[in-house]
Amino acid sequence: MGYFDALSSASFKTSHDGRRLFFPWGVLGRGYVIEYEQDAKRIEQEIKIFMNVALILIIGFGEVGSYLQSFVVAALLTGVYTVRA
Repeated sequence: MGYFDALSSASFKTSHDGRRLFFPWGVLGRGYVIEYEQDAKRIEQEIKIFMNVALILIIGFGEVGSYLQSFVVAALLTGVYTVRA
């Protein structure tokens, strides 16, 4: 299991009755029931892709531009995650 696999799978739990639960904000927010396993896998894959792209963009803007640009990109990506979650 890779780094991003562990990060994305931490957002998912299985309830005592076997249902998959998704917590987009971890312990800070409420969870959602995922009805179908293929939906859970799709969401988990989207989270992994988003984290990879976000990491590359934030580090890239920090290296090429200024740290302020990196913070702006991080804020925009947080907004995108908020809308998608």
